[in-house]
Amino acid sequence: MKKQEKQQYFSGTTNNQSEELKNLITDKLKLDADSQISINLVRKKYPQEDWIMVTQISARWMAKELSGSSVKVFQYFLGISEYSNHIAVSQTTIAENTNQSLITVKKAIQQLLEFNIIIKYADQQDNRRNVYIIHPTTAWRGKVTERIKALRRIDADNNNQIKLFNNKENS
Repeated sequence: MKKQEKQQYFSGTTNNQSEELKNLITDKLKLDADSQISINLVRKKYPQEDWIMVTQISARWMAKELSGSSVKVFQYFLGISEYSNHIAVSQTTIAENTNQSLITVKKAIQQLLEFNIIIKYADQQDNRRNVYIIHPTTAWRGKVTERIKALRRIDADNNNQIKLFNNKENS
């Protein structure tokens, strides 16, 4: 596709329409023939909703194997995940926003950690808090290239999640 054709395709106008607009503006503004007018028509952009990619195999496995409270906490994590799957939230806040007790949330997080669905590390700014990351083999929010980099950075200890899902799915 030529550059001019691309411009027409993406702008949704033809050269005739652009010429008509130029002539109309020239007449209305009473510009002389030597004046140049450039018109750039841009389609209205619609706001993009936040999104996150979840692998189907992990969704099926979690629905079958996890407790309801763990699935609820995981769904909440999906809803508040920042780019690269980072989640910085207190367990008290999780409990309040999922209508569960603090003890139930702690058990749910423990189950998610046991199955390597999430990874926990201490907040660098506040050692009393934890930051969670949804394991990139389970879900991802961000660019696919960043997901690949994140998978490479994860320790071999956490990579057994792929085997876990494959074994559970085949049994």
